[in-house]
Amino acid sequence: MDSYCLINFIEWININSGCVTTIFTIILCIITAIYTFFNHRIVKEMIVSNRPMVSIDLVTSDNNCYDLLIQNVGKTIAYDLTFKFKHDFEFICNLKDNESGITMISELDIFKTPFNVGPNIKTYCSIVYSTVPKIKPFTIKVTYIDFKSS
Repeated sequence: MDSYCLINFIEWININSGCVTTIFTIILCIITAIYTFFNHRIVKEMIVSNRPMVSIDLVTSDNNCYDLLIQNVGKTIAYDLTFKFKHDFEFICNLKDNESGITMISELDIFKTPFNVGPNIKTYCSIVYSTVPKIKPFTIKVTYIDFKSS
């Protein structure tokens, strides 16, 4: 009885081979589309996780002294960092020959010239705030290139 069913099944496949081929082709296309979708998501996550991520923190040192900590916590180099201050402010800085002077924070060389920061690199900029004991809120817009072609 089993061989009879097998022979009937093979005959049915031979008669309906075009339809069977079409059904399995559609199933294969759906599986390929699902695979492609998930593969694209994995690649996208890998790209995001391998980008530079620059953070800026204001760290209190003494009464009117602050350190502006610029660091790249990402996995690749951040190229051509530039800074824009929404609310610029004055602070006391050390000039040449150990003299002190008052200047705007945006006038510091570190903020005027684009530079690169490698992964896990910290850069400190010490600020002595001159006008008020507490720093008023300010915004820094940081831009950088996350990939630079040779």
